[in-house]
Amino acid sequence: IRNTVAADAGDWTLSDCVISQGARQATAAIRIESSGGGKISNLKINGAGGGGSALSFLNGIDATLTTPYSTSILLVSNSSIENLRGDGIIASGINLVKVNGVEFGLYGNSAGVPVHLISVGQATVGDVVAQNSIPANVVVQLDSCSRVSVGRIAARDYTFRVGFSGTYTASGSTLFSPLTLQNQPVLADGGHRRQRRGVGGDLERLARVLFHVQEVRLMRKAFNAALSGWREISTAVN
Repeated sequence: IRNTVAADAGDWTLSDCVISQGARQATAAIRIESSGGGKISNLKINGAGGGGSALSFLNGIDATLTTPYSTSILLVSNSSIENLRGDGIIASGINLVKVNGVEFGLYGNSAGVPVHLISVGQATVGDVVAQNSIPANVVVQLDSCSRVSVGRIAARDYTFRVGFSGTYTASGSTLFSPLTLQNQPVLADGGHRRQRRGVGGDLERLARVLFHVQEVRLMRKAFNAALSGWREISTAVN
């Protein structure tokens, strides 16, 4: 997918498709080189569909832009990506990425990553299910990214939810510079932990705590008022 006239033009959609491997070892089931505003949904990618693992796709969705930052916006949702030699979704040099409600099955593939973001800014990843058949490292790999939020992940045979490398800065912003990420092991039974990433997540958690503290204060105030009224009534009756 590319737009040779205007790299940032497109606003395309791809949905309700099954893509399986054929007679050759393709580098990707879907490759995006330009053309922004893309939306992929209700998609099934199976790299072993046409000839076994020897002829599987390298990557499921490869959004490595020909010219970095020449376009933006990629939404991937409600899809299944399985049996690959590389990454499930790899996006490089594109901003505004959202991956939500996607299942990954990278069986026998410990080198690939379900979601791999490189030099991506303003992205969210959540409600992801990932499974392998051998021990693997991380579900989401972030390389020199900024403003990334990682939500709920359920994983089996993966050690960590998130891995990261490089610098995490946002030009003109101190709120996300640097972006702090914390690795949390996935649950051994394939469950998930919900944890916002970065300074924004810390502020969100602090706001939630302060909100509950205020709730407790208001409840205590109301209780004390009610107790004082009951005492006045009791004294008057006596």
